[in-house]
Amino acid sequence: MQETSTFNPADYDYTKTGDSTNYSAFNLNRDMMVRLGIQPTNAFNTWSGVDSVAAAAKTMITNYGVNGFLNYLRGGYTAWQDGHSYDAAGYRNAIASIVRYIENDLSLLTDDRRVEMYTIHQR
Repeated sequence: MQETSTFNPADYDYTKTGDSTNYSAFNLNRDMMVRLGIQPTNAFNTWSGVDSVAAAAKTMITNYGVNGFLNYLRGGYTAWQDGHSYDAAGYRNAIASIVRYIENDLSLLTDDRRVEMYTIHQR
């Protein structure tokens, strides 16, 4: 779910436009947010927008559910609708594995280590 360790503008993918535009280090999809009335701004891509990003994520999880939220992150509207396009199940499993690792070692929340899971690249 996290595409980068920083909110560095150089990490932002400027090739995505329109509804495919992504925001924040968490790769939140514009279409996913706008469908719920969330209006993303470029501030989402900076530390000053982190509270707005957290509020947006909470709204999306509340409305889409965890699986729907993760499906949308993985494969946009198509994966949100069908739950399997773009290897959505593999992505959900990877996120669940990361959560289990963190639950078993809470020091991962406070040090510089990072839990990574391999998922097949999707286009």
